[in-house]
Amino acid sequence: MRTIQNRQAWWSWCCQLGCLLALALTAEPSLADTSVSGLIGSNTTWQVAQSPYVLQGDVVLDNSVPSVASVASRVTVAEGQVGTDVEVQANAIGTTTVTASQSSLGTAVTLVEVVDLPMLEIAPGAPTIGVQRPYPMRLTLPQPAPAGGVSVTLSNSDPAVVSAPSSLFVSGGQQGVNFEVTGLAEGMSRISAQAEGFATGMATITVRGKALVLPGSVVVAPGAQTPVMLTLTDPAPAGGLTVSLGTDAAGTASVPDSVSVAEGAGQVGFNVTGVALGTTTLQASASGYQSAQTTVRVDAIALAIDPSGNLALNVERSLTRRVLLSKTAPPGGVTVQVAAADPSLAAVSPAEVFVPEGQIYGLTPVTVKGMAVGSTTLDLSAPGLIGTSVPLVVNAKIALLLYQAAGQSKVVVGKAMTSYLSELVVRRLVNGVVSTGGDPVTVSLRCVDASVCSVPATVTIAANGSQVIVPVSGLEIGSTQIKATADGMTAATPM
Repeated sequence: MRTIQNRQAWWSWCCQLGCLLALALTAEPSLADTSVSGLIGSNTTWQVAQSPYVLQGDVVLDNSVPSVASVASRVTVAEGQVGTDVEVQANAIGTTTVTASQSSLGTAVTLVEVVDLPMLEIAPGAPTIGVQRPYPMRLTLPQPAPAGGVSVTLSNSDPAVVSAPSSLFVSGGQQGVNFEVTGLAEGMSRISAQAEGFATGMATITVRGKALVLPGSVVVAPGAQTPVMLTLTDPAPAGGLTVSLGTDAAGTASVPDSVSVAEGAGQVGFNVTGVALGTTTLQASASGYQSAQTTVRVDAIALAIDPSGNLALNVERSLTRRVLLSKTAPPGGVTVQVAAADPSLAAVSPAEVFVPEGQIYGLTPVTVKGMAVGSTTLDLSAPGLIGTSVPLVVNAKIALLLYQAAGQSKVVVGKAMTSYLSELVVRRLVNGVVSTGGDPVTVSLRCVDASVCSVPATVTIAANGSQVIVPVSGLEIGSTQIKATADGMTAATPM
């Protein structure tokens, strides 16, 4: 006997220019094929010997503001599962409402907010580990922690599957911390990292018994080779282990007939050779281990950034770009490595960006911060994909200048009056010279003695602009100073 109550589906939400929503059904997991149809309007008791229930039919998704974030129109909760991931592709800063509906479960609604916060990173993002096998992971901040450090809370979606610490601490001046997880039972769990002022970082951990593990997918260009790493959740036994390899279509991609894993080793590499455009399945098997398989796609997929073009920024200033594929990502998605060729000139975060299956954009935007003056490249790479190196120039730190139109050292304004148009402006300088390039700059302003004068709280120097007007209003007779500051810039000398 099993009782199904009148309960709705529930959601958890977060979004940082691309994310996953977790959709869970409140009914128990189902294995058999007994159907429950129609609306369940009250607590209902069903009796079917040795048979749990299956709620059949897709979950339909509706999104109120597609310009902010887009979702698939429907998802399917697999047999035996109580939930599934819903991929959300963020398009712009803002909020949207996503509604899930199913004929038997009713509806559930969640608010998705697309934010532009620096993101925490957990690496690797989707490891497969063994039962009772500790596995090293790392949490990374987008920049070094401030004095006093950063406290991070770790959430574990299934503690029965994976053991993980509940919190981590990144000491001041450090950019990351190592931690360890341990597989407890076969299954899957999601680890989420949260800290004030940061977007949530996530990793999905799969736990398997004694098993072979292949990457989620393999991409290789025709006539080229891609290195693939085969991993064992338990080290190879005495005398080593022979692993048989093969593809369903040797005319599409080829692999060695077998590879040998040395005694006590946990992984071995081999090459996949692209033969002709198409898709096939790579299989690996060995005595005493669960087999593994993955999809091999033979195609020419190039990496790029969006917006495209060479990069230029200033010391202590940042810019963001999206990782872009020339074609949709294969089954299992693609993990793209992103780094500056000279990390002393530019800091890049995160170091890895995941592009979900069927998508062309990475889930997480890449932030590049200027560290020192010089020229380098932003390098993007992924096994089997055509990488790219984007020229990157870091210019000197921007300085602000408060400038009076007549070149005077002060602004004179009458009580209850406003300064002449263009009498006072704030300019951006690079190496002491007025600069017209770069992104928009928001400048914070204030009168030191707010009883004497008032100025706008902020003004913005437009993209590729060199200055912006600062209107000054006189409040009382007297004298004071006006200050101008902006993040990552040298403050103006007060006027």
